[in-house]
Amino acid sequence: MEAAIVAGVGPGTGAALSRAFAHEGYALGLLSRHRESSEPVAEEIRARGGKALPIEADVTDRRSVQAAVAQIRRTLGPVTVLAHNASGYGRGEFLQMDQDQIRQSFEANVMGRSASRASGYS
Repeated sequence: MEAAIVAGVGPGTGAALSRAFAHEGYALGLLSRHRESSEPVAEEIRARGGKALPIEADVTDRRSVQAAVAQIRRTLGPVTVLAHNASGYGRGEFLQMDQDQIRQSFEANVMGRSASRASGYS
């Protein structure tokens, strides 16, 4: 069985991605900043006969991600797919958002890092 990681699992897009990969036969490593966000999705996948491992991990923290990937490899086997769906740092109308909020959101969503650790920003 191949393993997939979905980073950013909650009740929306991350859950839908996880269900789709499970339907295709993948074992799932489900990453979220708070385990309670991914646990219901894992329970649903397991109830349907799939394999799912929810792990609390912050994609902006390299060590956290490395530890999560190592745990997934040990438990589920080689990882062949990664879906990055992590988000955070607020939502709202773009023109109404604070510049720092936009930067933080971009860094987490696109770059998988914390804006405070990103280089090149003043």
